[in-house]
Amino acid sequence: MRLFPVTVVVAVAVVAAGCGGVPHHSGPSLNDEVRVGKFMFTVTAISLGVPKTGTRTAQGTFVIVNLRVRNMVAVPQPVYCQDQTLKDRNGRRYDNAVNLDSHTDRTVIQPGKAVQIKCAFDVRKDSLPDSVTLRDSQYTSGVTVTLLR
Repeated sequence: MRLFPVTVVVAVAVVAAGCGGVPHHSGPSLNDEVRVGKFMFTVTAISLGVPKTGTRTAQGTFVIVNLRVRNMVAVPQPVYCQDQTLKDRNGRRYDNAVNLDSHTDRTVIQPGKAVQIKCAFDVRKDSLPDSVTLRDSQYTSGVTVTLLR
C-alpha cells in the first residue's frame, strides 16, 4: 500500500514533464498576456490567407495578428506594427508589418489604457506562421509568442 502514493507522484511527474508521446510547448501562446518593456501584449487572434485588406493587396498572402496592447508606464507611448516580427514554420522571418488600424503605423496609448491593433504581415503563400516576437521598440529583443500549436 505504501507504493501507491509514490506511483501517483511518478505518474503526475511524467505527465507534467510532457512525456508519454504528447508534445510539450513552453512559453507564451495565444491569449497569454506578456510584459515587454513598457507594454503588456496579448495576441488575441490570427487570420491566415487574407489576400487583401482595404486598399492593400498582398504580394503573397496576409497573416493578420490581432493584438491587445496596454501601456504600463505613466506617459503616453507609441506602439508600431513594424517593430514586430513574424516567423513561419520554415524559419523565415517577416518584418515590416502594416498597422491596419492606422495609416501611419503609429498608435499612441495613454497611461494605463489598452488598445486593439491589427498587424498584417505579407508572407509567402505557402507559409504557415509559427510565432511572433513582440517588442516595445525596434531596439529591444522582445518576447516570442507561439501562434499555432
